[in-house]
Amino acid sequence: MKNLVIKKIKVLGSSLKVLTKPLKIIALSLGIIAIGSPAIAADKSTANVLEYVTFRAADNVNVDKLARVAVDIDKVLIDYPGFIDRQVSLQEDGTWVEVVYWENIETAKGALDKFLKDPKTAEFLGLVDPKSVTLVYSSIKH
Repeated sequence: MKNLVIKKIKVLGSSLKVLTKPLKIIALSLGIIAIGSPAIAADKSTANVLEYVTFRAADNVNVDKLARVAVDIDKVLIDYPGFIDRQVSLQEDGTWVEVVYWENIETAKGALDKFLKDPKTAEFLGLVDPKSVTLVYSSIKH
């Protein structure tokens, strides 16, 4: 557990204490584990659309493996037109939440089709229970 730092951050107006480590942020309150790269801050000022996805892991899938593979997806999405940033978190009840920032609705919806067919995303998709997936797009207003 060396090189870990406790930071206080604001999320949706609430303060959270988080334990940071390269490529991982572990929230110590609200029962959420957020996976991502805190060292790289994306400029979200060009984002106009949020993609909000919830899902559960497929049967017998290890949480650590899914988290590791989820981080690797960022390396794939970076080459998708309109992609800006992505965050993944795990709630106490086992529901994963993925928030993806896109330039516009066209690139967001176009990326979904590509993502589902992309051989680089097959491992990640194989770890997800497809019946549990929900997906919503929304326009960023603030």
